[in-house]
Amino acid sequence: MPDNSARLVRPSVRVPRRALLLGGLALAVSGITGLHAAPPDGFTHFMAVSQALTARTDLDPAIGRALFEALCRSDANFPAALSAFPAREDAAASDLPTSKAILNGWYCGIVGSGAHATCVIYVAALMNAVVADVLTPPTYAFGPYGSWAARPVAAG
Repeated sequence: MPDNSARLVRPSVRVPRRALLLGGLALAVSGITGLHAAPPDGFTHFMAVSQALTARTDLDPAIGRALFEALCRSDANFPAALSAFPAREDAAASDLPTSKAILNGWYCGIVGSGAHATCVIYVAALMNAVVADVLTPPTYAFGPYGSWAARPVAAG
């Protein structure tokens, strides 16, 4: 006869069906509504205007959101001026007084000027991205542009 005294006894863990259903429902609702805040009013139009001004369709929405929020903070009239700007490919940059601010944000990564300037992006700014295949800006860092952002590999 085998010795059953050394057998491990595991307690039975039962999850009530109601708790399982409510947990699944909560997970589904958070997935549908998203855990991130909704984009600010006018953000979709800002991205469309940005694509028209820069003639680029590959603009990063995360960078766009940061630029949009910084532009709204720097100028209280920015959302109203933006809403008057048509988002179409043939729109001229002069159609919007703040188009220079939008382009400066995307290309230089800076919003505002002087003491009120905010650096929103640097390495991913379009002034660097559009020339990255042929031009390496002068720097004291040895390696390709942006290589200083990662820790150097130890020589071994």
